[in-house]
Amino acid sequence: MLNYLLSPTRYDKRFRPMSKGPPVEVACDIFINSFDSITETTMDYSVSIFMRQHWIDNRLRHNDTEPIFLHEIHRIWTPDAFFPNEKDGHLHTVTVENQMARIHSDGQLLYSTRYSLKLSCYMSLHSFPMDSQTCRIKLESYGYTTKDLKFEWKRDKPIQKDDDLKLPQFGITGILTKNCTKVYSTGTFSCIEAEFYLEREVGYYILQAYLPSIILVVLSWVSFWISYEAAPARVALGVTTILTLTTLDAGIRSQLPKVSYPKAIDIWMAVCLVFVFAALVEFAGVNYISIYQKKLKKQREEVKEYVEEKKRQTKQVDKNQEVGCECGTENIEMEPLERRNQTTISNGSTNVTSKAPTAFQRLMTADNIDKISRIAFPVVFVTFNVIYWPTLLSR
Repeated sequence: MLNYLLSPTRYDKRFRPMSKGPPVEVACDIFINSFDSITETTMDYSVSIFMRQHWIDNRLRHNDTEPIFLHEIHRIWTPDAFFPNEKDGHLHTVTVENQMARIHSDGQLLYSTRYSLKLSCYMSLHSFPMDSQTCRIKLESYGYTTKDLKFEWKRDKPIQKDDDLKLPQFGITGILTKNCTKVYSTGTFSCIEAEFYLEREVGYYILQAYLPSIILVVLSWVSFWISYEAAPARVALGVTTILTLTTLDAGIRSQLPKVSYPKAIDIWMAVCLVFVFAALVEFAGVNYISIYQKKLKKQREEVKEYVEEKKRQTKQVDKNQEVGCECGTENIEMEPLERRNQTTISNGSTNVTSKAPTAFQRLMTADNIDKISRIAFPVVFVTFNVIYWPTLLSR
């Protein structure tokens, strides 16, 4: 039967069916066997499919009641379909070439092939890692224009997938098929495409990025409960958290493409780094204030000692005057202490000045700054989370 149908005297595969008539209509459907390896750095994904094409070739009509199976596909005319967004792909050949044709008595042909493809998929990563992506698979005629060949999706279940099909980081939320006929300078070519709507599963990034960064930020706050006099402990804690967070951020960035816009996780890591760095800067400020306070306290003690000495000398002068003794003492004019906002002591070339502390200075002590930081840092971080998560989830 095959020898008769495909004899050179009645069948020439170089010509399409109805070569002088209307275009050949090819109905397509795809069965997705596997869908994996979605890579953000190269913006592509891998898929294994069974591609089935249906068309009518009246030259292959026969009287047999059963369809005729043909594995020598090179003997018949087939559509010149290709995948425009393909980066790499191959026809499976283990253990034999995974392709076959089924010829029905009315000339209806089923052409089935199994491919593994790597297809490009442009991704918008503004909301990463809580983003949704749309990846496409396109099928287009390479040489035949729409005057000779038209692709269309099969009406009944054009896209099918394995019931056990699961993606490691994404969930397939929907599949849409549509026409994408292209117009080039060489003509109009039939094209169809299927869009896969993918929603990223955030569990991996919660465990590997968000939770560790939150722990590091909270860990940096421990320094507020360590005495500011224990400088080595606080500095070591601050530097360690900064370096750990920087390493964590670098590990996440290595898995992503270098895009010009900030991603949601970039904003998160940047804010966490600011909080950790601010905790270290807070200690620098507290340490400076504590040194200043010690210096100011020492000045006040010196002033107090000097004033006490002057009082003692004044009393001695008054006592000598009462007994009529002139001992060559100097006249000393003392301002009432209660009227002094500032006491200046001159002793040769040394001037000691002591200012009464203002209300702000009495409030902004090293101890009080640590106490304020224990409350302010968590409140600001919680406020950031209240803004960050609803904004991200609403995109």
